[in-house]
Formats: sequence, structure tokens, C-alpha cells
Amino acid sequence: MLIAAYDLDGERKWLVRPGDFASVWGYSSCPVVFENTVILNGDHDGEAYIVALQRKTGDVVWKVPRENRIRSHCTPLIRNIDGAPHMFVTGSHSIVSYDPRDGSKHWFTKGPQGRAVASPVMAKGLLFVSTAYPAREMLALRPNGRGDVTATHVAWRCRQSAPYVPSPVAVGEYFLVVSDQGIASCFDAASGTRHWRERIGKGHSASPVTAGGLVYFLSDAGVARVIRPGKEFQLVAENALEERCYASPAVSQGRIFLRGERHLYCIAGSR
Repeated sequence: MLIAAYDLDGERKWLVRPGDFASVWGYSSCPVVFENTVILNGDHDGEAYIVALQRKTGDVVWKVPRENRIRSHCTPLIRNIDGAPHMFVTGSHSIVSYDPRDGSKHWFTKGPQGRAVASPVMAKGLLFVSTAYPAREMLALRPNGRGDVTATHVAWRCRQSAPYVPSPVAVGEYFLVVSDQGIASCFDAASGTRHWRERIGKGHSASPVTAGGLVYFLSDAGVARVIRPGKEFQLVAENALEERCYASPAVSQGRIFLRGERHLYCIAGSR
């Protein structure tokens, strides 16, 4: 694994190799900044680890092993729970809450088996994860346990049309996903009741994003579909870029950025 830090003028400040990394798919997790550290998920088919580096120097602040040593690609999610920071990581046959200050564990689950690509989200006081290979499953967990919470803190679970690559999204009282095969679902976040399940295309690799109360789904074929979360399926808009897209959209300052195979698009309303 190689990580580097640059200033905004493009000058490199440091470059370090905090550990080995071996995976047929390469590295896919995003770095996460927390206080004075940058944290990386080193799940891979070998001596797997989670590592925190000092932001200014790249020095290792802490590094903890991942017991099951299997490739996963989840980007850690950090949230305050009952006044303390929790960092949630899925994959490696488990869901784990770490203390991002020192790498110690708050709690963990045994399973779901396999690896995770999708990153977790939080809504309505619950942690939502999708760990869909080889067992396709979505879970909602109460995030405030200690030790092994496998039998005590799962609020609800669903095994139908769980995404493997696209991460889920939460909007208000709703939890939305799209499977890799293009089946979108909207759930009541608190109860797990599925309001609707609709095909919105074929292959999906990009994660949906939310802005202005709407959810944007981008298919591998480059078709963007805008859906209003609710108890009934409502397609607000559908637009094609005419080139394949696999990267998740980004939203900033009233603009949507889309990266296709050949072009980078910036889409904004008229002013």
C-alpha cells in the first residue's frame, strides 16, 4: 500500500508504505480523515490491518490486525455514539466498531461471512451495511453495544436484492439501495419494511448519491435516474450520457460531477 500527501499547490509532503496489500481487484477503499490522522482499510488476502497515519508526517499512529485476513473494500464510517467516536468497518467475516483514536474495539459481529465492497451509512440511529459476497444480505444494527453483539443488536435484515458493489444511501426516514443487476429498493429505515422494489436498468457499479431530497442512480450504461424517496416509486428524471460510467457521482455547490469512460461532466442549472 502506498499513500502520499500533497499540499494544494501540488507539492508532495510525504509518501509512506504502511503495509503490504495483495488483492486481485487492487485497492478500492477511500482514506478517511479523523482529527490529526488519516485512516486506511488494509483488508486483503494476507496480513490484513487497519492503520492510522499522522496527517502532517505520515508516521504510523496505530495499526491493528484484521483477524480473518480476507479482501474487502469498505470505506470506514466514523460517527459519534453516546459521546464517543466509533469507526465502523464491514467485511472480513464481520462488522466491527473501532475507536478511531487508538484502534481498540467497541463491538463486533460474527458474520456475515465473506467480504464487503459497499460502505456503511447511518440513519435513524441505526448503522446500515450491505455485505453481499458470497452471502447477499443487508443489515441494520443498533451501534451502541460492547463486545460480541451478533445476537443482540441486529434491528432488521433483508436478503433480497442486496447490493455488492454500490453503497446504500439514507434520506430522512428512508434507506435506498440498488443491486448490481439494477434492482432499486426503498425501505423504511427504522423498521426495514420495503416500500417498493423496481428495476431501473441493468448493471450498476456507481453508488447512489443524495441532494435536495432526491436520490441519483447512475447505471454502467451511463443513464442517470433521479428518484424521489417515498412509499411509492417516483421517477423524477432520466438522462443518458451516451458513454459508460462506473464512478459514483459527486455533488458540490449546486453541481453534479460525473466521470465517464471518456469525459468528465459538470452539470448545473441555469443562473
